[in-house]
Amino acid sequence: MSTFQKGTKQRVVKFAKKPDFFVDPSRLRNLTDQFLLLDFVFGQNPRYFEDYATDVRAILQFSKEMKHNGSMTTSFLRSHSDSMCIHVRMTDFIRLKWQTDMNITVKAAIPLAKRKNITRFLIFGDDQQFMTNMSQAIIKDGRFENDAVIVSNYHESMDLYLSSQMCRSFLISAAVSTFGWWLAFFAKDQSAVCYLNVTRPNALVRRRDFFYENLALVSR
Repeated sequence: MSTFQKGTKQRVVKFAKKPDFFVDPSRLRNLTDQFLLLDFVFGQNPRYFEDYATDVRAILQFSKEMKHNGSMTTSFLRSHSDSMCIHVRMTDFIRLKWQTDMNITVKAAIPLAKRKNITRFLIFGDDQQFMTNMSQAIIKDGRFENDAVIVSNYHESMDLYLSSQMCRSFLISAAVSTFGWWLAFFAKDQSAVCYLNVTRPNALVRRRDFFYENLALVSR
């Protein structure tokens, strides 16, 4: 929705319409309009602000209250520090056919964790039953201990804090979930963030378009 006042001269530009590609904003530099309104759909790519990532992190500091409450929660969950974290998105994404794929996510998470010698998992998401089922599948298929997986039922703000403190690696299972990308953005080791792009499985993808590691590319 535009926030420009009526009568303001603006130019609407279609931008980032495909989830598989990074669109270089510098291609707009020759436009001379006073205001540009980007018809923007798929902006879930840190490459759009990688030059300012440090500044963004400096701005997005957790409050003292959040740190206090978060430290108590992480203390309670200390057995799962350095976890393989996974974000799940279902609910409204089911209608759009962008939801998390259970089998693909489990098959990606287990070898990724083992590759990094991680034996604990923390699952974030919007469907508790689906997340519980995923936790059971990870334990069974990966032959992990029965308490290897924790399913978060905390508020989203707490999930962001937990990601910043407890995720040694992060897997985004729904590539177009903005909250999934924000969770991953707060993870300490940005080189250990991966995502699955299963919304367009037959799409042509280019490795240079991605900031995080695309497991769909790695598996090919």
